[in-house]
Amino acid sequence: HRVLLALLGGLAVALAFPTTGLWPLAPLGLALIALATSGAGWVRGGTLGYVAGLAFFLPTLHWAAIYVGMLPWLALSGLEAVAVAAVGAVQGGLTVVRPGVPRVRPIALALAWVVAESLRSRLPYGGFPWVLLGTSQADSPFGRLAPLAGTTGIAFAVAVCGGLLAYAVQARG
Repeated sequence: HRVLLALLGGLAVALAFPTTGLWPLAPLGLALIALATSGAGWVRGGTLGYVAGLAFFLPTLHWAAIYVGMLPWLALSGLEAVAVAAVGAVQGGLTVVRPGVPRVRPIALALAWVVAESLRSRLPYGGFPWVLLGTSQADSPFGRLAPLAGTTGIAFAVAVCGGLLAYAVQARG
């Protein structure tokens, strides 16, 4: 069921972006990714994060196949998914660091997501700063944070909300 949660989480985040623009799915998607990866360990969490990353980037970057072809689109999506794999590894590995503590940590999830977005916006060769989580929230209440915190602050807030949702689900058992 973890693989299914990761797939659904990545797809939900993808649906938050235009053309569908279902912005409430972004925190829900991050909650699903957090639930899929939490307590899975570093390697399994990273693998599940990669699955979620592919489910996110393949649909959001589909236009690349039109302009540069199928192989570059798949390569770009696969490379970008590494950032989500890192988030999954962090979320999955936190249980190893602090056993017995509730597994989903909303602040850690948000920090990992924002750092991963920041790195993929800069690496390699100047990065690929598209499909940033904050840009999916232009029409949402989170969009009001833009003048104060920019897209990074919006992404952090969305990820914290997703982490809190996952935490609440875990707390209920």
